Amino acid sequence: MKKTKMIIALLLVAVLCVSLFAACNKTQPAPSGTDTQPGKTEPAPSSNDTAPAVNFDEDPTDVIFYMFDMRGTGNDYGGNAKQAVHDYVLEKLNINLDLHFVNPGDWANTVPVALSAGERVDVCTGYGGTSTTRAYTKGLLMDITDILATYGPEVSELTAPYIGTYMYQGRVYGVPTIRNYAKNGYILINEELADEVGVTEDAKNMKSWSDFEKVMTTFKEKYGDANGIYATRGKTGDWICGNYSCVGDSFDSYVLFDNLNDATSMIYTDMDGHVLCYPEQPGWINEAKIMADWMNKGLVWPDSPITTEFVDDTMKQKLVFAIISGSEFGVDVVKTNSMGFKVMAVQTVGALIKTSQPTFTGMVIPYTSEEPEAAMRFINLLYSDGTLMNYLIWGVEGKDYEIVDGQIKHHDGTDHYTGVDWMHGNSFLLTPLYGNGKDFYEKAMEINNSSALSPYMGFALDSTELENYIADIGAVNDQYQGSMTGGLYTPELYDEYLNKLEVANVRGYLDEVQKQLDAWIAAK
Repeated sequence: MKKTKMIIALLLVAVLCVSLFAACNKTQPAPSGTDTQPGKTEPAPSSNDTAPAVNFDEDPTDVIFYMFDMRGTGNDYGGNAKQAVHDYVLEKLNINLDLHFVNPGDWANTVPVALSAGERVDVCTGYGGTSTTRAYTKGLLMDITDILATYGPEVSELTAPYIGTYMYQGRVYGVPTIRNYAKNGYILINEELADEVGVTEDAKNMKSWSDFEKVMTTFKEKYGDANGIYATRGKTGDWICGNYSCVGDSFDSYVLFDNLNDATSMIYTDMDGHVLCYPEQPGWINEAKIMADWMNKGLVWPDSPITTEFVDDTMKQKLVFAIISGSEFGVDVVKTNSMGFKVMAVQTVGALIKTSQPTFTGMVIPYTSEEPEAAMRFINLLYSDGTLMNYLIWGVEGKDYEIVDGQIKHHDGTDHYTGVDWMHGNSFLLTPLYGNGKDFYEKAMEINNSSALSPYMGFALDSTELENYIADIGAVNDQYQGSMTGGLYTPELYDEYLNKLEVANVRGYLDEVQKQLDAWIAAK
């Protein structure tokens, strides 16, 4: 029995911790086609009147919350915020919230230890995308369909357009974070270094990859030891086409597609329902060739094909001059605050809100929860109450920050608490960070509402019967993908890569995905 618990625990960690990496709408069915979202998104009211009444004459209900903490500082930091969250939830819901901040490095060790020791986890961050869907069929997440309807009226309404990606066989197993899902393409540049060598204006006016190459070349010539662009996270394949496909030189030549929350980097789904092999697409090949050309010209960090260094860290350490990123509106301010120097963001492409966006981060109730109803009450409050959101994400006014011009301005130095706005709850309820402008989240909401929705929103890829395909394809990617996408592309290596994918039965995998998508479309 103990061994079984450990296996389940490790599986849950795999689900909630896959590869590190902010959208709401009035109740609407998931739209079809690539039309923009109907209606206007509004934050839910700060009310829990529709849920069954809480008896405050009874002792508080204990709820244990394991929160994935992107700050990386762990449970001994952020005491002001933790106490404020606890006191507020106690006041509002008569819930005694036991909040555990767990940093990325410790997450994989903390969660399985708690579960294998028989400890409860009542509510937990759901993080990591594709594997969350696979958890539904493994009994790792609790079916929250009924308690969501009863104890989560606001969160149910807010997440209605996207909830299909958290469903399996008609049942709900989690809720997505509400944020701006419109993830645009950007080139992020160290503006201080750009100013130093005089390429800032040229960078701001870039319209093509040729323009970017000229900026990098000038920077390299004047700066001397420049490493240029960060191309990839080694074997993960996070490169210049990470969310989009550029078939030409101009940024106007981008093609949007949906990867259906695929774990293998193989799926390219066009807008007509065809599931195709991504590495065979013109945009994939074009970008691999661009990267190889830049590598030959000394414009790509030499370690790019093999590194596992976190992309932000390379820029923070000034190992690179620029990185390419799929990010939300306001990324320049966020990166400036985290990097310690001014970051310029040049947009390359607009966004299609894909099926993977809502599943990237959310809230789940693990199978070990002993108070699922109370956990859902807490989730509902988090998605509907701006005060709680500000406590959890930004800290406490007067202790961690001050309000300046309607914005959060954290105290100087590092002795303050701050979280990440897109990780938890409903980011549209937050007070903006200083520098974004007090109407930042209103603008973000407008961008989200005007962005095209994937015609496959609501489709959830069931990987239960695809594990062998995924493992075999993953083994090939481990061997070739970093080279292919990190600047070492050659026609010979590319052909070898495709041949190995055929041996791994990539066609069988794509055929199975096509069958699932066809069935989903037919059932709509």
